Amino acid sequence: MNSPRILYILMLVSCLFLASCSGRGRLILQAPKNTIQLSSGATTGIVSRLKSDGLPQSMRAMLNIDIQSGAGKDSFRQALVFKKPELFRLEAFATGVNALVFIATSDGHQFKAVLPTDKKVLIGTPSARSLASLIQLPLTPLEMVSLISGKIFPEFLDSSKLNISKASDGSIFLTALSTNNRELRVKLDNENSLRILELSLSDDGSGALNAKCNYQVGVLRSLKVLLPEIVANVEIEELHTNVNISSDKVFSVSQPASYTVERAD
Repeated sequence: MNSPRILYILMLVSCLFLASCSGRGRLILQAPKNTIQLSSGATTGIVSRLKSDGLPQSMRAMLNIDIQSGAGKDSFRQALVFKKPELFRLEAFATGVNALVFIATSDGHQFKAVLPTDKKVLIGTPSARSLASLIQLPLTPLEMVSLISGKIFPEFLDSSKLNISKASDGSIFLTALSTNNRELRVKLDNENSLRILELSLSDDGSGALNAKCNYQVGVLRSLKVLLPEIVANVEIEELHTNVNISSDKVFSVSQPASYTVERAD
């Protein structure tokens, strides 16, 4: 008796599911169908130029991050400091109350985070899992710096699975797969300036990470990250590159003796 009603409900649920999957898929940057594969010489030249125009010598940035999880939403204001080769510091404050949530530092070998409210210290390697334990975004410190500064992650430029093609409008498309099966897709404005317009980063096949960036004249305008149960949006409030950082002490954080120590990764 109720079979038409049940069938209607099943069809509605299926449509909503497909719409949801479609929305997630749009975060993956798609290249035009009619692209021309560049010669090995042109590819080598572009890779060489991208490597020489790598990460900035140093960087200071203020970020606003909104993380939506189910019915809840958390907002943070974060101060990021970076200095080559891999010195990294990230401070997070709860939006509104301006309370310090954590201070995290990395020297490229060790990751350390101090959480005053929890009276806890997290120690691990500078991996995506370590940073995700704090801000739920599975990015390594260098990946985060690369996305914000509009540069391509160095590891992808050395990938054996790197492909560069050219569209009819002159834009350049780069795809690469890292050793940990992360797929990078980048749209560059043209072969001369090589400024990033769009970028997507995803965990190959697993759906554990799906990030999409949009840039204007090589400057990040928006960063959206989809995870299985989380949607995160990152906005750049301030960004200064190649700034003077007088002391490396900014990249160290004291570890109170009374705090408990746990692994970050």
